[in-house]
Amino acid sequence: MSALAPVSHLDGGASVAAAVDAISVPVQVCYGTRDDTADWQAVVEAARETGATVDAVEGDHFFAGQERKVATRVADFLASAL
Repeated sequence: MSALAPVSHLDGGASVAAAVDAISVPVQVCYGTRDDTADWQAVVEAARETGATVDAVEGDHFFAGQERKVATRVADFLASAL
């Protein structure tokens, strides 16, 4: 599973960070270091704690100008995980 620009809570308040540990497939979290839209820090920390792949990309929430880099990282991750 690859999560891009993850939010920390879903509608209704469920914690995404708390759910990361329960995921039973390989996980990648890719986030923009300048993302000020999503509250991604807790998800990134939870992913690191579980040994998931964490990819930081110099960019905003929409990865503007970094689309090819993000696509390559996600494709490489999924190719190695499947």
